[in-house]
Amino acid sequence: DGNKENNSLLDLDKLDDGSIRLDRCNRITLRDLDVHDFCRDGIVWGISHDVLVENCHLHDGARLALHAGSGSQRSVMRGNHMRDGQQGVYYCWGAQHSLCEKNMIEDCSFYGMTLGHRDSDNLIRENEIRRSGIAGILFREDSLEFSPNRNRIERNRIVDSGSTEGVAIDVGGQTEGISLLENELLETRGPLARIGIRIGSQTRSVVLSNNRTQGFARPVVDLREGGG
Repeated sequence: DGNKENNSLLDLDKLDDGSIRLDRCNRITLRDLDVHDFCRDGIVWGISHDVLVENCHLHDGARLALHAGSGSQRSVMRGNHMRDGQQGVYYCWGAQHSLCEKNMIEDCSFYGMTLGHRDSDNLIRENEIRRSGIAGILFREDSLEFSPNRNRIERNRIVDSGSTEGVAIDVGGQTEGISLLENELLETRGPLARIGIRIGSQTRSVVLSNNRTQGFARPVVDLREGGG
């Protein structure tokens, strides 16, 4: 219990502190935890390898529910329920070779999940992301040498993302080698200006296959030269 009502973001020294924080810890298992009302992140691990977070409930936090921190390799995030925070799963700097599967992410005020600074070679599959405030999954804007490359997004279900101009999956920056496969993207509130998949103008080698989109004004927007 983070006692959020009687603490503030200014009470802690480090931006990436959390209710549970691991630094330089290997082969750690976190299972069946209830983490709630935290002022910063729920569970965060940095330069920590082979961390398993499984069947945890993270809710009503101020920032990020699961924060796969800088340099962490081979993380596994499975079967967790995240709701009512700023972001569900946040990949930090160089979080690589992870598996994120079968998680439920609901009612995040910003994003269900984001990847950015060298977050490469991750498999994200069979998650359900509902009612994100801006986008369901975001690939953050970054320079070419720091792009989140070679990530595989498959068989996820993403429902009702963003406001009137929301995006279910937003691939931005100079990201390359992304595979979006067999995802189900739904918009139940009416199309307005909402987009299923948006591919940024500087991205490269983005593969789309057998994705199902329903209810969007534009199922796919490809901003690359010659794109649709």
